Amino acid sequence: MYGAGTESAVAAYYQAIGYQVPTVSVGPKADRGPMVPLAEIMFVPDLPARVVKVAGPVGQEASGSFVTLAMGDPAIAGQLSPSSAGLVRRGMTVTITNPATGQSRSGYVRSVGQRTETSGSISGGVYVPMSVVPDSPLPTSMIGQDVGLTIAAASSAGPVLAVPDAAIFARADGDTYVTRVIGSRSVQVPVRVDLTGNGMVAITPTGSGTLTAGDLVVIGVGYARSPAVVP
Repeated sequence: MYGAGTESAVAAYYQAIGYQVPTVSVGPKADRGPMVPLAEIMFVPDLPARVVKVAGPVGQEASGSFVTLAMGDPAIAGQLSPSSAGLVRRGMTVTITNPATGQSRSGYVRSVGQRTETSGSISGGVYVPMSVVPDSPLPTSMIGQDVGLTIAAASSAGPVLAVPDAAIFARADGDTYVTRVIGSRSVQVPVRVDLTGNGMVAITPTGSGTLTAGDLVVIGVGYARSPAVVP
C-alpha cells in the first residue's frame, strides 16, 4: 500500500541524497505527491537481495547492465585438489576466512562434485568443485571476493608422531617408509600413514623399525639430502 507514510519516506529519501522529489504532473495520478519513477524501481523474484555491483558513473546516463544483485542466501564455490576430495563429505564443518581482514566464520559443505574440472581453476590445474554454505549471511564486503576455506577432515585424540610429507616414500610393493638418519647410516623404517594436514603426516612405525620424536629423517630423496628433525 502506497499511503501517506510511504510518500513521506520517499520525499525524505530523495531530499537526503540531494535530488528533487519526483512527482507526477500529468495523467490521473497528477498532483498526488511524491512518486517513485518506474525506471528507478527494480523487481526481484526473492529476498534477501544485496547490491554487489553498480556499473555506472555518477552523473551519466546508465546503460547496459547497471546493477548486479546477489539474491537469496549466497553459497561459496570452492575448489578441492583431487587428492583431498576423497576426505571431504557433505555436512562437514568449514571455516571461512576473509584474507583481507583475517576474520572468520563457520559454514558447512553442501556438496562435493563427482568429476574434476579445469575451467576457472585457481591453481591452474584440475580440481573438484565444492559448494559451501555459511551458517550466517555473509557481509556485503565478502560477496564476489576470494575467501579461504579450511576443513578438518580428521583429528587425533592426542599428540602423534609426525614427519614432513616430503619424508614419506613408497616402495614398489606399495608399502610406505621413512628414512631415518643414524650417524652416517640411513635406515628405512616401515610406517603406516594415519593423518595428514598442514604439510605434516602422522605416522606409526610398523614391523621391527623404530622411530621416536627427535630422530632425523631424510626429506625428498633425489632432489634434497638435508635431514629433518621429527617434531
